[in-house]
This record gives sequence, structure tokens and C-alpha cells, in this order.
Amino acid sequence: MAAKSVFHFLIAVVILVSAFLTLVDGTSDMWKLSEIFSRRQASWQLIASEKRQADLAKIPPEWILEPQLLEDGRTRLSIVGDYIENLLDDKARYITEMDVPELVARMKDGLLTAVDVVTAFCKRAAYAHQLSNLLLEIRFDEAIKRAQELDAYFEKHKRLLGPLHGIPVTLKDQFHIKGLDTSMGFIGWIGTFEGEKGTGKERNVESELIRELNILGAVPIGKTTLMQSLWAPETNNNILGYAFNPYNRNLSTGGSSGGEGAMQALRGSAFGFGTDIGGSVSMPASFQGLFSIKPSAGRISFKDTANTGEGQEVMPTVVGIMGHSVDALQMIIKSLLSSEPWLHDPYALPIPWRSEKEYNPRNELGYKPAFGYLANDGVLTPHPPVSRAMEIVKEALANKGHQVCHSRDGVEVC
Repeated sequence: MAAKSVFHFLIAVVILVSAFLTLVDGTSDMWKLSEIFSRRQASWQLIASEKRQADLAKIPPEWILEPQLLEDGRTRLSIVGDYIENLLDDKARYITEMDVPELVARMKDGLLTAVDVVTAFCKRAAYAHQLSNLLLEIRFDEAIKRAQELDAYFEKHKRLLGPLHGIPVTLKDQFHIKGLDTSMGFIGWIGTFEGEKGTGKERNVESELIRELNILGAVPIGKTTLMQSLWAPETNNNILGYAFNPYNRNLSTGGSSGGEGAMQALRGSAFGFGTDIGGSVSMPASFQGLFSIKPSAGRISFKDTANTGEGQEVMPTVVGIMGHSVDALQMIIKSLLSSEPWLHDPYALPIPWRSEKEYNPRNELGYKPAFGYLANDGVLTPHPPVSRAMEIVKEALANKGHQVCHSRDGVEVC
């Protein structure tokens, strides 16, 4: 028995020693893996940092905010309105507070030049970016050069190039513009074509929407941050970080087109484009008090635009617009359709703008538009601020003479 016990003891010792050696060796491997992951982490952080610095280098030195001013702005609760306006000279402030129709009218009358307008908005966009990290791509130099070409055209022909002549625009970083990256917030997409290297398409593809904007005279000045991978009601990625609401830094700017929503709130461009399936334009617009529209699929071309979930056709992504008035949105959509995108994109619907469909139903058809209102569904009650907002809208509609119908025990009451 004693010999058997000694044998078992020796076996146990061998097993323990083997386990210990395996653990040590495994721990060594774990240390190696840890070192690899640390290096990779440092690597992607370095890539992101270099990307941010490259963008900042595209801002003219005279538009760079002083460190103390920058620190103050980044710690303030709100940077909209007077705060960002006070950073501007009188001329830039005056121009950037105008909406699209007024800007076009003043350039048409020769009261403003395209260079005046584009420079003013580029300056304001530069301040907005430094305060809120909103631009993944900057093209101020190219935009001002394009504005000079537009002014030369106006001087020669005594007319505007197109209905959006000289209007600065920003776009969510899904749209390809020649000479710029389209990273969509992914570190791995920087310097590639949608994540692939060596395709020959890197910085050499242009979305159909950009082609149309150029024809119409609009001037893209930059591309805004977005939610990495899309499909989220906020905006965050590993290049620029979290996008805060410029009205209240404690709140979200929405998503996934949140960078564009914040840029419009700060009036860094005259209008902007996002993309939308289930609220990616309307949410940022509502969070920042903007006007927006998500057109039906096929109305605005999505050709040659980067996306996640390629092949998903059940709920197609559409291009949406954010701006500062209904008149501006109508003018933009009408202009885009005038370029006949269906001649270049087979998925674009061949439906021009139909002016005959513009009417006031209350005046022409003799009835009041009716709006449905549901305070709660009998199961969930909205948070008090949401209920208050709905009541404000309800009262505003009623004061305009519209019918407001609500559901009571499953029956609509108007």
C-alpha cells in the first residue's frame, strides 16, 4: 500500500509540475499576445491621431483658435448662437446667418460673390470643427478655388452657373469626393477604398450626388462625422470620438448623421446631406431644431455612395437633407431633380419635380388637413418632456386652424 501511495504521489507531482510549466509557458504567450494587442492599440490610435492632425493642417492658420479660447469652448455647455457668432467678423456673421434662397438671390443680384459666401462658411465650419470635432474631411482650399471659378463664370456670362451657385454644402462621410478619403469613421478605411487597398479607386471615385451638386453650382466644403457602422441614434467613432449636441454638451447630437446635424446647428454650411433608413437624418434634425426630409427611395441618387450592409435591399438607404427652412429644402430637391439623375443612375426614379402638385389643400379642396395625435398607447406613457413637446406641437397645429385628431378607446376623435 505504501509503495502504491508513493507511486500515486509521484504521479501527482509530475502532473502538478507539468501544469505549472504549461501555465508559465502559456503566461508567456499571454504576455506576448498582450504586447501585440498593445502595439495594435497604439497603432490604431496613432493612425487616428495622424488623421486628425492632417485635417487640422487643412485649416488656414488665421482660423486656428487660440488654446485658451479652444479650452473655454470645449468646456461650455452650449456653443450655438452668440458664442460661435462672436468668433466671426461682421461680414462672416452676416453671410452665415442667411438661408439658401436669400444667398442665391444676393449672388444673382451681384451683392455677394461666391468667394464671399464660401469663405464665410468655411471659416465658421473651421470654428465648429475645432470646438466639436465634426469634420472627417476638409476641403476649404478647393472650395474657395471653386468659388473663384464661379465668380469668373458670373463675371463673364452675367448669370449664375446653376440654381445652387456658390452655396457651401457639407455631407456625411459616406459620399465619395475625389481627392478625399471616405472612412465612415472606420480606422481601417483610412487611405483605402471602402476598406480595400490597391484598387486604384482610392480618393478617385465621386458619388453621383457630388456630380449633380457640381453641375448645379453648389460647393462641397467638407464631410462630417458619423456613427461608426451606422444604425445608431448617436454619433461616435474611433477617429473623432463622440459628437455632442452643440446646444447642450450633456446631450447627444443624434445619429447616425449626427455630425451633419451638429454642423447645421452651428451653421457651418448652408445645408447638408445625410443618409437615412430609420431616422438617421430626422433624429439629428429634431435634436438640433432643424428642418429635414427623408425622400422616398430613388428620388435622390445613392449611386457610388459608401454604405454598411451591402446587398440589403429590403429597406434601402436613402439620401436625406438637413437645412434651416422648408423653402430651402424644396429649392434643393427641385434643383437636384432638374439635373435628371435617372440618366446616370438606373435606380433613380425618372420623376421630375411636379409643380402642378404644389397646392394648399385647405384653400383648393375646401378641407382642413388632419393630424393624428396619440398621447400614449395604453401601455407606455412618454417621458414628461416628450409629452410636453407633443402638446406644444398639438397646440401650434390647432392655432393654425388644422384638425388635430386623437385616439380615445380605439376611436379617433377630432
